[in-house]
Amino acid sequence: NILSLASCITVHSASPSHQQLSHPRQRATMLRFSILFLLALSPIAVANANPSETSPHYTVKSCLVDTIGMTCTAQPASNPIRYQTQPVNSPNQCEDTVGQRGSLSFVDLTLPPDKVLFVEVTTAGGGVVDNQDFFVRPSRLTEAWGAPTLSNGGKTASFYLAGTGQFSVEFAPSSIWRDLNLAQNFDALMLFANPPFSLPANSELVEPNSNLRTLGPNKAYHFASGVTYDWGQDTVFHVLDNTEIYFEQNSYIRARIVQTSAKVNNVIIAGYGVLDNHYPPTEYDVPGKTDDASRQAIHILGKNIQVFGVTIVNTNVDCGEFGYA
Repeated sequence: NILSLASCITVHSASPSHQQLSHPRQRATMLRFSILFLLALSPIAVANANPSETSPHYTVKSCLVDTIGMTCTAQPASNPIRYQTQPVNSPNQCEDTVGQRGSLSFVDLTLPPDKVLFVEVTTAGGGVVDNQDFFVRPSRLTEAWGAPTLSNGGKTASFYLAGTGQFSVEFAPSSIWRDLNLAQNFDALMLFANPPFSLPANSELVEPNSNLRTLGPNKAYHFASGVTYDWGQDTVFHVLDNTEIYFEQNSYIRARIVQTSAKVNNVIIAGYGVLDNHYPPTEYDVPGKTDDASRQAIHILGKNIQVFGVTIVNTNVDCGEFGYA
């Protein structure tokens, strides 16, 4: 999850078993949990009802090198830098979102085993004076990869990422955290450095206008890249035993994935797309029949359930009884 204000946006991933990840760097860093963001930032805002694919606050370039210290010509990120602001229309009226404004930009980068990412980030806001005001967190990892280099009047920073994981990039002089308004309106940037991932060839495409709502059993599905799946209302996919669900890079799905009447086994949900819990429910949940009484984007009870790589956001504009689980 990104942020303790899970009320706004969540970026979530759970790792597959260690046996399935061949590189120790992958095994150590495939979890996306709120702790990383809590280490990085004070409570701020995130997510809006219509996420943009172009951040007005940051540009990100990168290239691959063999070792830290090597140079290369950084190129613009091939994946969109998604940008979101607070979705709730009146955040100060909603307990879960009080004091959470600002914005969040985030982008997926690919880091193959035995390679290092050279990253160059430019902010459209004010620059920083020196490295004391610039951070790539968690610093317990990034400090070992060398100090960043500042240029362009402190508005551009270049640095190395030598491991996969989730990283908060902060042009953040200490004066920000002494000003409540600045702290609550901070424009955050998250970089997701992912190991390569390929979809299996035998999965069934879920069409954008499909009425398919039950996934499985004993089947594999995928959501297409570059497509926004939006059925105009709360859409729930019910998952059964032995089912695999894959997200192509840059797919965007406004829906939820749940198990309903019985526990299920052997489910994989994987890939580098976005699952958006956007719409309010169309009916009340009935335990054991609809949604398992859950408003979570993914809610599955059973054994051998693997979720990894997926970015989960909640862009519901309402602040009602269903909350932002």
